[in-house]
This record gives sequence, structure tokens and C-alpha cells, in this order.
Amino acid sequence: MIGAGALGSALAHRLAGERARVTVISRHPADLPALWVQADAVSGTGLRKAVADNQVVVYAAAGESPKDAVQVAQYGLRNAAVAAESAGARLVVIGPAGAGAKARHPLLRAHHDGVVQARSEGLALRVVRLPTLFGHGDHLLSRWLNRATRGQPVRVPRVPATLRPLWVGDAARLIARAAGDDDWPGDVEVKGPEPWTLQELAGLVCQGLGCQPSAVPQWGGQGRWDHLGEQDTSRDDWAYLKLGERQTVAGWLAAGGPER
Repeated sequence: MIGAGALGSALAHRLAGERARVTVISRHPADLPALWVQADAVSGTGLRKAVADNQVVVYAAAGESPKDAVQVAQYGLRNAAVAAESAGARLVVIGPAGAGAKARHPLLRAHHDGVVQARSEGLALRVVRLPTLFGHGDHLLSRWLNRATRGQPVRVPRVPATLRPLWVGDAARLIARAAGDDDWPGDVEVKGPEPWTLQELAGLVCQGLGCQPSAVPQWGGQGRWDHLGEQDTSRDDWAYLKLGERQTVAGWLAAGGPER
């Protein structure tokens, strides 16, 4: 598995629980129930050696900035496809919901272009496109909850978008199936079960915690949230895949949310 963020961590724990041998490939050490191998997807340094002897490669890398995210979606994706082919491994690529050639946001276009480029070179890959994720270690709700429990305001970017966030556990279940199902239908895109604006989500987090949402122009760098509205207009293959019920944000919070 290439990438050790919130999704990569959830997937590593799920596969390890099923007694699968998991290798996590990332630039920085990962404290997970898996073997860690250092490699860089964007430059390709060490990548072929890192994926050798693996039957399935999951590309779940993400950039730390908008510029990094575009490079990960283009150069890193192609390098992962080449490395997986050299290893004779099946490749599952994780990308953002709403990706397409005509998308306004550069990240969404970059992911689409990266997939098209890899396939034009005859490289085989399965694509799973996901919306904003929530769960332990995610980049949105976990940060809000950490601030709320310390009595600090929740920082809400002023982005007029409706989200359909998906629980990382549901996403990990979907990816595990994509990796192991010989009859997988190809490229899929899924959403969470509930529509929320960022302001509504912040209000839900603050209920019972005594915090207040605090609006900010942007959060996490210029362009970090620009693509959220486009994601919400994309398709949803969850019912078609017959994967069962998705966990709601409210249900997840009521059950205790992430460790904090």
C-alpha cells in the first residue's frame, strides 16, 4: 500500500485483522500493523523494489499541499502503475470523487489525466473515487474534535459546498473488495449517506462540547476545499455495488468518534 494517511491507516488495520501481509510504502515511518518501506511515489525512487513480491498494490498517496496533490495524482500514479506492472501485481488507485477532464479544480483534473495517461501506456489499474472522509485521523472532523475538546473554536472554511462524507471504515471495506474481487466492475465512485454543509457539520461537532464555529477564509492552504462542490455533483455507485449500509457522521460521533 502506497500512502499512510487516514485511509491508508484504516486499510492497514483492516487487512492486518484479516491476517493479510501488509506492506506500507511512504516517505516517512508509519506506526501501523505492517512492514514499512521507504520510497517516494512522485520521483519513483525505490518504488519498484518496494512493491516487489506483492500481489496487490493500493495507491492511496496524498499530497501535503495543493501542488503536492497534483504531482501525486499525475506522476506518482503513473510511477505506481509502472511499478505494479513490473511486479505482476493488481493496482487499485484511490482518487477524489468528481474527477474529470472538465473539472474546474486542478486536483480533480490531475487525477483524471493521470489515470488516462497510465491507461494510454497500456498500464492496468482499478480506480476507486472517494469523497471527503471522516474517521480516526481524518483531516476534518478529527481536527475539529481535538479543538472542541480543548474548548477552542472550530475553524470552518467559508466554502459554499455540500459534502457527502464517507466513514474511513466503509472506504477501507470498499477498497479491500476492489483489491480482491476478480469480477470488480472497473472504475467506481461512492459517497457518504448524508449531505452536510461545512457549517452544519461544525454545528454537529459542537453540540454538547460547548464550542463555537469560527469562520475562516481558507484552511489548509489556498485551494484546499475548492473542489468540494464538484464532488457533490458526482455519481454514487454504492447501491450498485451492494455493499450494505454506510455509517453516518451522527452515528459515528454518538458511538464516541475517534480516540481523542
